[in-house]
Formats: sequence, C-alpha cells, structure tokens
Amino acid sequence: MPEELNLPRVLIYGETFRKLGGGGITLKTLFGDWPIDNIYMLCDKYNDSSDVHFVDFYKIGNLETKTILNRIGIKKTNIKDSETSENIKPSKSSMISKKSSHSLYIYLKNFFISIIRFIGIYELFFTTKVSPELINWVTQIKPDIIYFQPSSIENIKFLIELNKKTGVPYVVHIMDNFFDIVLKETLLKNKNELLFNELIKNSNLCLSICDEMSRQYEKRFKRSFYAYQHAVDYKFWHKNYQVRKNPEPFIILYAGRIGIGTKNSLFILAKAIQNLNDKHDTNFEFQIQTTSKVPEVLKKISSYKCVKIQSLVPYEELPHRFASADLLVLPMDFEINGLTYIKLSMPTKVPEYLVAGVPILVFAHEITALYKYAKKESWAFTINSENLKNIENILIEIRNDYKRRVQFSKTAQRIGIHNHNIHNIRNSFKKQIIRSCVNKI
Repeated sequence: MPEELNLPRVLIYGETFRKLGGGGITLKTLFGDWPIDNIYMLCDKYNDSSDVHFVDFYKIGNLETKTILNRIGIKKTNIKDSETSENIKPSKSSMISKKSSHSLYIYLKNFFISIIRFIGIYELFFTTKVSPELINWVTQIKPDIIYFQPSSIENIKFLIELNKKTGVPYVVHIMDNFFDIVLKETLLKNKNELLFNELIKNSNLCLSICDEMSRQYEKRFKRSFYAYQHAVDYKFWHKNYQVRKNPEPFIILYAGRIGIGTKNSLFILAKAIQNLNDKHDTNFEFQIQTTSKVPEVLKKISSYKCVKIQSLVPYEELPHRFASADLLVLPMDFEINGLTYIKLSMPTKVPEYLVAGVPILVFAHEITALYKYAKKESWAFTINSENLKNIENILIEIRNDYKRRVQFSKTAQRIGIHNHNIHNIRNSFKKQIIRSCVNKI
C-alpha cells in the first residue's frame, strides 16, 4: 500500500493555503504532498474561498455566527440604493464619496471592535458557536485530527467547543507570539491565560514556528513544543552562486512585505545607505521587491535615491533574482510594540535566503528569535541597534570583507540544507501527525 494512503484525514482550521501570508505558506510546506482527499478545511467567514476551493471545505457563516441584532430579533435587510442602480451610472464624485464613507465605516468598525475586545464584552455583540450543521459535516468527513493555527480568542473558543462536541483530537501550531499579543489587547488577562492553558493542555501535539519559541513556551506551558516552519527544495534554489569580490554597484536586496514589524527598520537602512552614498561616494543600491501597495510607505522609502523598487517576478525566477544581489537583508523593527509581535517569529523567507547562498544581513533586536538564530549558527552578518553611524560602518565592512562574505555564504547554505530541507521536514511532520492521532506527544 502506498505510504500516502496511510496518512490521516486532517481538518485544517485557522488558516488557508493563501499565498501572501506566513501561515498559508507554512501550510503549503507541511501539507504540500499530502493526499488531497485527506485534507479538509474549516474556514472563517473572512477567508477567501479561492484559497481552499480544491479541497472539501465548510465555511463558518450565519448558522454559527450571531450578532446582538440577531439575538434581539432584528434581521438584516437589503436596501437597494437607487444611486447605484444598474440603470443609473454613478458619477465619479459619488464613487469617491462612497469610497471615503466605506473607509470611515471600516475604521469606526475596527475601532469599536478593538474597544469591546479590550474591556471584555466582545461576546455580548458577536458570538460564534458550533452549529448542528457543522457537527453533521464533521461526522460525515470523519477527520482523524484537527490541525489548528490560532489567530483570535474567538477561534480558540470555537476550536475547543468543536473538540468537545465531536471528540476529534487537535494539533495546535503557533505562528507568532500570539499569546502575549492577545493579552495586551484586553483587560481579561487572567481569563485568557486560563483559556490558553486549556488549549495547550488538551492538544495532542504542540507545534511552534522556531526553536526559540519552543524553548520559551515549554517553560510557560510545561508541554513539549516542536518547531515546524517553511522549508525549501535545495535543488530548486541552488544556482552555484558566486560571491562577487568588488561589485559595482553593491546590491542590497530585500524581498518581502513592508508593514508591521519591518517598515521602520527598512526606512533606517535606506537612510544609512543614502548617507554612505552621499558622504563617502560609495555605490550601494538598495533594491526592494515587495507585494506592499501602501502609497505613502512606498513614496517615503522611494524618496531615497539609493532605493529601487523592483517589480515582482514569478516564484520560479526568485533564485536567479536573489543571485543578482550581493547582500540579502532580513529586517525587524525595534519598537517595543512591534517586538511583542515579532520577537518569537521566524520570517518565512529565512530558508530561501539561506539556501540561495547569497550573504545575509540580519538587522534586528538581540532578543528576537531571528537574531539569536543567526548569531548561534553564524550564518549572517548582524546589526542589533538603530544607530545610523554603526549601521554605516558595518555596511562598509561587509562590502570590503570579501572573505567573510564567502564564509557566511557557505555557512548559510549548509545550515539551510540541514535545517530547512523540505523533504526531511515533511517526513518528520507526517510522523508527528500520525503519532498525535493516537496519543498526546
């Protein structure tokens, strides 16, 4: 019997196979060669169905989600707006007005939700409960295990309720420093801490995104955590990269999103690079390839002459794109609020950077898992402060020290192949899931 037929039937909840998100990319890594008939999806109402259409899925909707209006007997009505009737073409000014009104509505709605979450009365307004229809669906598909990526208090409660009502065991996989982030957003810290402990205690298997997260959560929850993150096919990424001795220009490349956790550090790097070019007549070029489309952010970072915003390339061209650079940068912001979010994270692009063989610069606070990983295994140049003069000096040293760039390049590839080989990661993950269907690990 083929090995794939022995793999458990898995119900995935909390994330989809979306392309633009660490959780979705990690799912593709772990379940990429899983038999499609053994994968099922439970989607939240905001999940895009196009990311799950190829598997059997259930989308949480009105049968599970109730608002205060439902509970007091008021039903939503659809009021046709004559201004946007099919027979009347809306004017440009009315379209702008509606867009502004919609943006204001979204802002006020999110602000309201953040307030009621903080004071602990969210469930007075919005509740999500497991419906008989959902239980019937789960009974029909007969999953052996639920794989769960938590993203809110609500979906943790929903998962726990689903576990209790169906008896299906679950695996929990933490992507970021989720628990501390949620605790900062509410006054009900003790209540939520109890909820987190219940989630971890009753899980058949606890997974983290990196070794540092495993170490810290094992101390906190008294359970073993196993690290699983994005992994890569070395043969696809390895292009016999050669470190250039005296490159002109010296190309520094960042490929990734610009937003929470990265935005400010990218601005600082751009400023330091521009200072070098202006004051010391150096020829650094800071190339940024990003999916981010926030105009004010792109405008600000593009104001530095050294910055070149690059168009996106297909995934199969990324190895060649990375190989065109002299230094790949992994930035993380230093602000306290941002550190709470990212300190235990491991960027999805780390395995790709490592196996590409291009020298790497980690620009992050020393308490982050990323910085600790780079220092411990000596696979990257590191900067752990926002001091501009210090950044400028280190960039000059990196450019001038060809031997160290070669050394870091070789070490990074070795670490990438050993720690992030997709075939080894998938085989290990399969074994863990199979074991967790029967016993707690």
